[in-house]
Amino acid sequence: LTENADYFVFDSFPLVTQEMASTSGCMGHLTSIAGASVMQEILQFEQTLTTPQQPVLAIIGGAKISTKINVLQHLIGKVDMLMLGGGVANTFLEAKDLPMGKSLLEPNYIEAARDILAEAGILGCRILLPQDLVTAPELTDGVDTQVKVPGKLTSNDIALDIGPKTAQTWAKVISGAKTIIWTGPLGAYETSPFEAGSMSIAQTLVKTDSQSLIGGADTVTCLEKLQSMNDKTSISRGDEAFLAYLSGKALPLLKNLER
Repeated sequence: LTENADYFVFDSFPLVTQEMASTSGCMGHLTSIAGASVMQEILQFEQTLTTPQQPVLAIIGGAKISTKINVLQHLIGKVDMLMLGGGVANTFLEAKDLPMGKSLLEPNYIEAARDILAEAGILGCRILLPQDLVTAPELTDGVDTQVKVPGKLTSNDIALDIGPKTAQTWAKVISGAKTIIWTGPLGAYETSPFEAGSMSIAQTLVKTDSQSLIGGADTVTCLEKLQSMNDKTSISRGDEAFLAYLSGKALPLLKNLER
């Protein structure tokens, strides 16, 4: 790969966690530099995480807490507020002894969620969980829904989106934040009407004058559906790389470039 080259330009941020012959292997043989898109990603992260305007809000959604546990553990020491939705929130609500019926959650991470709640209290990070939830007996288009308070779900209920009261309350919090990080939708946004919560939060976010960094394919899709973003909204195109950066992990390929 390198025998006919003088320089190696690495310009794929989504691959920043992948040590392969075509990435770190080439860096070991050639003078290497970061390309424009990788530099843009790095500058976005530095501006948002290293020298952010206060207060800082992180919105974390998505289906599984297991893919976000390192992010959550790292961010409670970095941000002022942590807003949780989707399956991630379901596990936290169950950890607070609020039965979640048939909702998607990860029982093996309930203790980890309790630890994060306790540690956040010590560090002064405010964790916001849904006050109400849009529920249904199954995840299908056009299914009949009910809005219920956490802890009041029956054994047949599935929490599939944040409720209207939550969306209204969180909109006020978002409007008061100066720096916002968002990854993961807040409900089953692929299925109508469970995209409403994520879209409501996205609409609020683009109207603010806060510095925001959005990452994860599903979250970016939610935002792009609005076809409107303010000039302070930055988009990260790296799914795994975005989460790795948010979790504070050392990224080998960036270390190679720094050298």
